[in-house]
Amino acid sequence: MEKVTISLAKLFGNCAVNLEGAKKVRTLVLTPAFFLLKTCAEADISDYIDAIELDFTGINYTTQAFMHELLGELICEFGEWVYDYIIYKGANRNVFRVILKSYETMPQKPKSIYYD
Repeated sequence: MEKVTISLAKLFGNCAVNLEGAKKVRTLVLTPAFFLLKTCAEADISDYIDAIELDFTGINYTTQAFMHELLGELICEFGEWVYDYIIYKGANRNVFRVILKSYETMPQKPKSIYYD
């Protein structure tokens, strides 16, 4: 099984606030990855993608709007099972608080949050 890691600091520097950039990551990377996950699950192929790791290492600041742009449409399109495949890596205390706060206003709430 493979884990897809997206280094957000490489894309956004130390502030993840660019909504257009979040939309591009969602559209070009996350949506195809979750489509593949869904397709593999329906075909009973489990050895392809294991998780999507959002690496916040080096990110000092983010916003709820950024998190909504990054994940909100995915939740609406694919459903709450998406949460089961997202791992947050390297988020400092303040960034992780924003992530948790953004979940309060997501269309569907996660049962658990995976942090590495």
